[in-house]
Amino acid sequence: MTPEGYRHSKEARTKISVALRGKPKPWQIGKHHTEKTRTKMRASLKGHACPEKTRVKIREALKGRPNPRKGIPLSADVKENMKRAQNRSEVKEKRRMANIGRAVSKETREKIGQSLLGKPSGMLGKHQSKDSREKIRQSHLGSLNYNWKGGRSMEPYNLNWAKVSKREIAKAGGTCAWPGCTNLAKETHHINGNRKDDKPINLLPLCKKHHARITGHPKKSEQYELECIEIQILRRVS
Repeated sequence: MTPEGYRHSKEARTKISVALRGKPKPWQIGKHHTEKTRTKMRASLKGHACPEKTRVKIREALKGRPNPRKGIPLSADVKENMKRAQNRSEVKEKRRMANIGRAVSKETREKIGQSLLGKPSGMLGKHQSKDSREKIRQSHLGSLNYNWKGGRSMEPYNLNWAKVSKREIAKAGGTCAWPGCTNLAKETHHINGNRKDDKPINLLPLCKKHHARITGHPKKSEQYELECIEIQILRRVS
């Protein structure tokens, strides 16, 4: 029967796969792709993203198999190429964009935790250079900071803010206004984020823990502001 148009059944493909597993392919022994062929292959795969369904299949097929590269050290040339590829700005930007909004699953976090258990940190005994520290600092300034709120936190308080804050804390009996919290109120929160708005309806005495919780989560700031408003309303009603 001519092979043209013929497809092996799933059972036959599985048998072939099992029979050839771990064996070198006879048509590849001693052969290498030419530079022209490698260039074509690279160009054809550029920008190609492996679909999630395929990644799951590959993951399941490789589960339990030892890494074929385990114990084989990388050559100096390969290490240099990897280092150069990792340092390219376009690669870093692509990786950063791919991870935006991506959350690591609980199962993956547990695997990472187990794999690192008992191992010393890669930064143990190392210190960032002065240039590195300055780059990190510059990358977190102003609007680049994850906690940036349009510059509201840089606005000055009113001159009598200390007296106003103490007054609100005293009115609350010195206790944090967050439901269920019995800690001492040490700070007063502006619900709408405007430090110039010292109206009693806009102020909420809180302990340091809950004040940090509200102001330190930019993704949940709107949710927390609504909760603060509800708390303030309940306080006024009671």
